[in-house]
Amino acid sequence: MEAPSKKAAGMVVFNSAANTDVFVVSSWANGPQKLTGFEKRGRPKKSPKRPPRSEDSHQTYFTFITYTEAPKRHCVEVQKVVKRNAMHDYRQREREKKRVNKGNLLSIIDVMTNMVLLPVITSENPDEPSIQLDQYMLDRLHTYTTSIYELVYSIEKYADYNPISETWLPMAFKDPALLHCLIFCADGYSALADGVRERPLAVMHLKEASRMVNQRLRGPNPIITDSTLVIVCTLAHAEKLKGNVENWKIHLEGLREMIELRGGMEAFADKRMVQNKIHRADLSGAIDAVEKPYFAFHRESPTIPGTYARELRCFRIKLHMDPRLARISRQIHEVTMNMNAVHQKSASCHRLTIREDITTLQYALLALDFRNVEECEGRISDVLRPAYLMYLVTLLDEALPGTSICDGLGRKLVAQMEALPLRAIWTSEFLLWVASSAASMVRDEGKGCFLVLAASCTEDLGINDWEETEAVSRDFYWIDKTQTLLMSSTSESNIRNGTRSSAFQTTLN
Repeated sequence: MEAPSKKAAGMVVFNSAANTDVFVVSSWANGPQKLTGFEKRGRPKKSPKRPPRSEDSHQTYFTFITYTEAPKRHCVEVQKVVKRNAMHDYRQREREKKRVNKGNLLSIIDVMTNMVLLPVITSENPDEPSIQLDQYMLDRLHTYTTSIYELVYSIEKYADYNPISETWLPMAFKDPALLHCLIFCADGYSALADGVRERPLAVMHLKEASRMVNQRLRGPNPIITDSTLVIVCTLAHAEKLKGNVENWKIHLEGLREMIELRGGMEAFADKRMVQNKIHRADLSGAIDAVEKPYFAFHRESPTIPGTYARELRCFRIKLHMDPRLARISRQIHEVTMNMNAVHQKSASCHRLTIREDITTLQYALLALDFRNVEECEGRISDVLRPAYLMYLVTLLDEALPGTSICDGLGRKLVAQMEALPLRAIWTSEFLLWVASSAASMVRDEGKGCFLVLAASCTEDLGINDWEETEAVSRDFYWIDKTQTLLMSSTSESNIRNGTRSSAFQTTLN
């Protein structure tokens, strides 16, 4: 075989194992070459070139402005440090946002998982049809277990306990009537917040729940389960929120008969939430009307030691306060301290115990009878009772947007105060506390009456701003978190702009 030309060094590559005359000649003119084989292996190299970056690109998140005529050398290094720290803070905020969203998702995953795994709700009663869960039902229940729950269970939320998702929904998965009732409430509460009395969808679920309950109660042996009682309580409370007091009374009378068939309230001593549901439905109408409730809450409250200094601070003259009201007054002070501790996350008692303490005080106030006391003392007690009830309503702060839960209580308080010479008996500080609390909760014409009274008291006391009004009210009972927000709506501008109505025209003079 003849070698290539000697002008340039070369190399001949051939296959010695094969019977072929084919060979490859490689020139070494530019130095020895690397033997890579006949086929290239691996991925091709990427081009090191990058596309030109436009100076007008909108992807720049930082703009630096130089205020000196001649920028110094270290400006570039400074800009790098600023960008690096800014992006670090941005990434931290993004991670925190993802963590919060993940926590919100986990908080409802139990409820939503159960609903997804149970697309059909089958009743324990074979005569009742099952419910096919639709998407809108899941949406309503999701709203009910998240945003609405915090409004109607203002104390339980501080105990990380959601009665709707942890108690009522599991019960509803076994009772289609209760599920219809919960969907009705979820849609109805949303409608009230939007200023709508009721929607056709809510009415449909209401009728279906009522039909199932009536079917159970027909016959000589009515079926009265815990879920049936919860349905009646829920419907009664909903009727009261809509202002249908007569319908509320009908539900409560039927509820009382059913509970008697179950053995009385003693039968629910170990069922804390069912008992609480009954009391909430009962008190929703009894407090607003200041009437004797249908049920009672027999629970011994501890005697709070102390003097009458706080209670007597409301009188201009030396008067004798009913000892029962004085005892309740000291217990209200104790509950107020516990609620403030709950909001500050430093409470030593259980949150649900505070709920029971408030319920006990409400029943105790409604059960008082002043017919056998002196006339003057009884008339004073008739003012203190609705004033304390109004404060407890303010303390709970469970009025849904667009609803009023104590307009009747406000009218009762106005009527009782008109019957007494206000300036001769009550101090301006006490009247300001009562008027501010009531004006923050009442929604009808009574709100104007309390605004007028508050304006008159601030004028007598020489109060010029809201901070002074709050300082005066703190001498009685005050919840920092709720009352500061509620009563700010009756701030200095509202009080000063209140016009004198005929309700307090004579009593103020």
